[in-house]
Amino acid sequence: MKNNIIYYITFICIILIACKNDDDTSESTESFDLKTLLQSEVDAQILPAVSGFVNATNTMEASVQSYLSQTTEINLTNVKQQWKAIAIAYEKIYAFNIGEVRSQFIHFSIYNWPVTPIAIENNISNNTIDENFIDTVPASLKSIGALEYLLFRAPVSETNFEIANSENRKNYIKFSALFLKSQAEKLQNIWLPSGSNYANTFVNNTETGIRSSFNIFYNGLYNSIDTGKVTKIGKPAGLEKSDVIDPELTQAFFSDTSLTLIRTNIESIEQLYFNTNSALGIDDYLLFITQSNTLNDLVTNKIDAVINAIDNISLPLDQAISAEPELVGALYKALDELRILFAVDLRSRLSLIITSTDNDGD
Repeated sequence: MKNNIIYYITFICIILIACKNDDDTSESTESFDLKTLLQSEVDAQILPAVSGFVNATNTMEASVQSYLSQTTEINLTNVKQQWKAIAIAYEKIYAFNIGEVRSQFIHFSIYNWPVTPIAIENNISNNTIDENFIDTVPASLKSIGALEYLLFRAPVSETNFEIANSENRKNYIKFSALFLKSQAEKLQNIWLPSGSNYANTFVNNTETGIRSSFNIFYNGLYNSIDTGKVTKIGKPAGLEKSDVIDPELTQAFFSDTSLTLIRTNIESIEQLYFNTNSALGIDDYLLFITQSNTLNDLVTNKIDAVINAIDNISLPLDQAISAEPELVGALYKALDELRILFAVDLRSRLSLIITSTDNDGD
């Protein structure tokens, strides 16, 4: 009897082990479709945002042409509004500074700051400004940052008077706007099938590890957060490796749109992470791996904390650095906490590698 019982228990154990092995095999053959995730991000987020940036530069160039044909303060105000539209559209695509785009340094030619006003003024004062001359000017002196200086450096009436009475200043703005438009189109051409078709390369990349497209994509998001913390807040506010305060290092010093641009960039990261306009996002992959939304909820909470910290600052960033240092410090801390979440917890669970950022070596 005792032997029968032992035999029966052994038989049941063998069946249970076999069933468990079957389940394990089934689970191991399941995999998350990262290719579909990447295609979804390209279709719902990347290509529409890049197209939006191109449209903004086209509108800007057209508004510049209209203003230069009739230099009124109303037309200048319209150009300034279009500049803000370009800067906002750029923040929506900064996280895509990856892969082939990054290797061609397109983003450095589109928006570099802080600008060097004395160099721009020397160019205008000491040269005949035409398309050939602008071609020889470094990108940092004719990109979004340079146009901001030229359009916002003084009150509207003073700026309008300067431009209306200087052919060189008119041409500098004209050809800088054309340069920016050409760079936006160059960027779009990298992604489109009619150009380099990097979108296809990106989605169908079979590399693994550090060279996988998902790793590259994730690093684009991380780089945006790190740039916000280090370059946009830390350095101007004296919170990053130095306690020296320099408000002129803020991203949009002349137009007072620094906080708007930071907010836009963080909101774009949220859209990319959750891919709010389509099927699959990073949140879906993390849920697949962890079978929990705990970390996804934490991402939402940390992003909300950054947005709230931005909204709590009542002055333009360059002024708040001195007048509201505690609030600026709170924004810096919120950005750092979001950065750490991406650098540690999320990276670990997604088995990714953080590579270089735009702030490495500073």
